[in-house]
Amino acid sequence: MGIHARGGGRPRGAKNKAPAGRMIESCYDRVGHGIRFYRCRAGLTQGDIASQLDITRASVANIEMGRQRVQLHTLVRIAEILRVDVCALFTVQAAKPRIIRYPQVTLGGAR
Repeated sequence: MGIHARGGGRPRGAKNKAPAGRMIESCYDRVGHGIRFYRCRAGLTQGDIASQLDITRASVANIEMGRQRVQLHTLVRIAEILRVDVCALFTVQAAKPRIIRYPQVTLGGAR
């Protein structure tokens, strides 16, 4: 195993999970969340997006989950399909869960 020229002692090829690496992963998570948000808002399925991009539905699912890194030209095309500015895909905030309360309904002949 080789040692860095600076004497860092980390073997070549070792994964660097420094803050910059986590920041990049977080970026893919964020854009994936944005894609999912705007896709659902547009009433499209993952399959709809996949067929327009000529990729698999599983790839769209992986992009939305941040597991697959999306290429820039693909990201631009997704924004076009969703009819949003590409920057919007990076700025969607996680929505707070909404509690919906329905009135109680009595079924049957109970009085």
